[in-house]
Amino acid sequence: MIDITRQITQCVSLTAEETLHKFKTGEFPDKTFSNLYAKWLGISLTPGIVVDIRNKRVDNLFCITPEGCDFLSRYPSYLMRYDFRAQFENLEQWIEKRQFRPRPVLCPRQEISEKLQKSIEKGCEFTDNFFIIVTAWSPEDLFILCTLNGRITYVECSRDPVATHGRDDTKMCILQGGTALVNKTGLPVDVLMKVSDVSKVLTSVIGVNTICEYTYKDSILCLYTAQRSSSREMRLPTQYTQKMRVISPGTIEGIIKRIDKSSILDVITTLSETNQKYVFLAEKPYSEFVDLLKFAKGFIFNEGSVLCHLAILLREKGIPAQIIHGSTLIYEDGDTVNLK
Repeated sequence: MIDITRQITQCVSLTAEETLHKFKTGEFPDKTFSNLYAKWLGISLTPGIVVDIRNKRVDNLFCITPEGCDFLSRYPSYLMRYDFRAQFENLEQWIEKRQFRPRPVLCPRQEISEKLQKSIEKGCEFTDNFFIIVTAWSPEDLFILCTLNGRITYVECSRDPVATHGRDDTKMCILQGGTALVNKTGLPVDVLMKVSDVSKVLTSVIGVNTICEYTYKDSILCLYTAQRSSSREMRLPTQYTQKMRVISPGTIEGIIKRIDKSSILDVITTLSETNQKYVFLAEKPYSEFVDLLKFAKGFIFNEGSVLCHLAILLREKGIPAQIIHGSTLIYEDGDTVNLK
């Protein structure tokens, strides 16, 4: 078993130039780069380290913040997130091979060494080269998601970290220039502007359609991560700004199949044996549903957000999707729909 607690004493701190070079040459993916680069953007950082796995072995550890060798014993809880070197367009290949991406892991301090080792082993089952971002975790944090669309900045926030990916208790703010056109978040405008400013810098480096995530606690704003969800600029449909109903434009036509994230593996196994495509009906646009895109003619959600990862991916792939309140009560398995 790898003794990460011993190796952390050799944790490396990179300069801004070194970090930027590793990103531009493709050595660092988006999330790893944003966590290591943000210290030069005038924003606080969630305390953490990045574990660099090469050829299924721990090759390096990089410091997000300078806690040093006692990082893994300093905080009550930790969150471990994967950052794979695979390109975004390889998603279909992963699905074809039925390789399911490992999910983030939350654990208490007393289990961190064991859980980190298991996370490394789980990642190695998926691919040979990847990163694990280990950060301190606080359940009291407010979670903030930001993305840019031209001159408009969209900000979502919630006490639930999943809420920025389509949960119903998400609060929204829309910024244009220095003005908050809509602000239901309860956050001060100066905090929202800081979110917008840092997101603009990261987007200028990482690329258009970058999603930036933050935490906010005790008046301190920290970068959580930033990641590009596509290689082309996102164009939100005008219906969203008017009614906040359309996730991805287009006609939804086909046979309904109800899904939920707890049974996703069973659904994929069943659909892999047929050539049938469906209109998937679900409560919310969970990120787990990306593995169903090759089987989708469209999606209908009871509630959700147009800024979640799945929504952006649906627009990029031209798969129509709508939020229709009460849809899970209206439609049943096998119903045929034609929605424009």
